[in-house]
Amino acid sequence: MNPLQQLQQDAVAYLLGNPATASVGYESFRQQAVDGAVKQAIAGWSIRAPGKTGVYCLVLMPSFFVEDPNVPGVQGSVELTIRTFEDPKINNTNLTAEDVALANLHWFGDGLVIAGLLAIYPSTKGPALKPNYDYPGFLVYDTVLRGQLPQDYPGRTAAPTIANNSGTVTLACGDGVATIFYTLDGSMPQPGDTSGTAATKVYSTPFGVPNGTIVRCLAWNSAILPSDVEQATVNF
Repeated sequence: MNPLQQLQQDAVAYLLGNPATASVGYESFRQQAVDGAVKQAIAGWSIRAPGKTGVYCLVLMPSFFVEDPNVPGVQGSVELTIRTFEDPKINNTNLTAEDVALANLHWFGDGLVIAGLLAIYPSTKGPALKPNYDYPGFLVYDTVLRGQLPQDYPGRTAAPTIANNSGTVTLACGDGVATIFYTLDGSMPQPGDTSGTAATKVYSTPFGVPNGTIVRCLAWNSAILPSDVEQATVNF
């Protein structure tokens, strides 16, 4: 998977952790086999939250911009658009397109190291939030994020594994020097947080959790990029 695809996938995973938009479905547009504005809008029905209809988001494939052509290699930045659709005739989420687009903007408001590649922020080179009038019958807002993309893409750490033995969770990674970061509250683990006091914990030994706990984890060998995020619901 190339870094632009990885950014798109990780952005979807991070957005799904926002409690303010828990009733909203998110999907990467790259995975939707649709053409044209109307079909793009209709594609959202496949990702709606159970019992909730009328509002959903597609995370579009990132765009790449060359920032400085006068240096060895390509120095560039990426722009990522989160497109929020609302069908006002059937919306039962208690959220409008504007509400969701603003929540998406605030979720990234302080910047976030995402995809192990770059720090991504609301755009400062154009509107960070703007209406989109290309979809008749829908209310549509775009949330626009930008970040610097490194010149080199060194690859990712091997993904960790999650094993459950009657509520005792064991995490492991095939990379012997990688550190495993995990969360138990549904949020996305943030690599580099070694305090152990925030939502992100550093794995050392097997631990017990209540039935139904969602474990999310990633591994990071600091010489390369963090792994993909793995997730499991612990049932016993």
